[in-house]
Amino acid sequence: MSIRRTGRCHCGDVTVEIDAEDMFSFSCHCTDCMKLVSGGRLLGVGVPKDKVKITGETKIYAYPGGSGELIYLHFCPNCSTQIAATPDSGDGTMVVRANVLDDAAGFKPGMHIHTDSAFAWDLTHQD
Repeated sequence: MSIRRTGRCHCGDVTVEIDAEDMFSFSCHCTDCMKLVSGGRLLGVGVPKDKVKITGETKIYAYPGGSGELIYLHFCPNCSTQIAATPDSGDGTMVVRANVLDDAAGFKPGMHIHTDSAFAWDLTHQD
């Protein structure tokens, strides 16, 4: 994906600007992510946290990730759209939710993780 990208939550109260290349991209099929996104998988891009600007009020939900370390999920308090997450173990990495990006049509996950818990009908994790 391009270096400069923008995005927003469903209601538009929260915006995100990224000024960096993706460090990685993924599709996570773990049961926690399925619950958090109310769907089959979470789509994310990892970028340096200091290259991300989130504008507007967000709420933060902290929960233990697979490593046991906390992940801080930033979401819009009005429409509940997830914007990004910052893992304690991320060494300055922020994971922006691909679905909020204005140019999300170009998103392609570089890896699929936790496919053992993917829905049986979700064949896209096999590419």
